[in-house]
Amino acid sequence: GFCSPPATDAAAPALLASGGADSTTKVWSRGDNGAWTLAQTFKEHSDWVRDVAFSPDASGKYVVLASCSQDKTVVIRRAARDAIGEWETSTPVVFDEPVWRLSWSPCGTMLLATTGNSQAFVLKQGATFGDEWIRSPLSQEEAA
Repeated sequence: GFCSPPATDAAAPALLASGGADSTTKVWSRGDNGAWTLAQTFKEHSDWVRDVAFSPDASGKYVVLASCSQDKTVVIRRAARDAIGEWETSTPVVFDEPVWRLSWSPCGTMLLATTGNSQAFVLKQGATFGDEWIRSPLSQEEAA
């Protein structure tokens, strides 16, 4: 995943995220010299991190990053754009199967999670960010 600062916020860092077989999600920051450095490592998952995705809402107050894992969870975290490094983490969303892919809606308010058995679920924020996100399955039936 990649997060570029809004054009109006030149002071905010450009960020990248990665996940891997070491069960961690890593956030990388681009310095003034253009070099990427490791800014943060998250260890909420207990198995291979399959995908990471930044919310596309570049105009919002927060940078929002989701990760999914072979451990059957999705973790969503956010940091205020002016306080990158101080991340708040939601309650993990637990699935019956490993979660392999994530995709944010264009406006960044919904997250699509796809499991290893091809089930798709829409995730929406609960009453507060820290609460478990609301999970709704998508119908697998095609419209007539």
